[in-house]
Amino acid sequence: MIAIIGLDGATWDLAEPFLAAGDMPTLAALRRAGAHGVLRSTIPPVTFPAWSSFMTGTNPGKHGIFDFTRRVPGTYEVAFVGSRDRRMPTMWKLLSDAGRRVAVIGVPTTYPPEPVNGIMVGGFDSPVATGIDGSFVHPRAFYDEMTRRGRSIQRDRLPGAHHRAWVARRRAPEDPRRRRPQTRLWRPTCSGASAGTAS
Repeated sequence: MIAIIGLDGATWDLAEPFLAAGDMPTLAALRRAGAHGVLRSTIPPVTFPAWSSFMTGTNPGKHGIFDFTRRVPGTYEVAFVGSRDRRMPTMWKLLSDAGRRVAVIGVPTTYPPEPVNGIMVGGFDSPVATGIDGSFVHPRAFYDEMTRRGRSIQRDRLPGAHHRAWVARRRAPEDPRRRRPQTRLWRPTCSGASAGTAS
């Protein structure tokens, strides 16, 4: 069995203090028992192209995903990128076609989930932010089994330290230093005036 665990946007220099303090015992144990390293990102260094390069072994020019969105041809509109926009097969598709079983859980750009020989639960690009439904899971019977056993995945219930930090941030009074500055682009020079100045 091979397990690959990817942490989006995380670097070892951020994780090291938590590992040294014993705050991430599971990651520390996995690192001791397995292999780890620093990966070079894609150009552009953005979540969707980077994960698509990881899962296909190709660069954005080949797999076709360059950002979180893509332009809708013939319009000025944009659409959210999904698994159907990827032009190259993923490693789990190739493994499935070779008769290997796979489990892919929560990887960005995997909605809608592709049929695999195993299970797939779509990543955060799935269409809702508070939980999953059967459209995020392949095969559908796996979602039904998760629900029956009471293990449905909820994105609003973060594990461990993440959950405690989220709760603390929600309960803390708002810090005025964290407010975004509001820029006034136009103001009238007097009441009812039609001319303005930039500030």
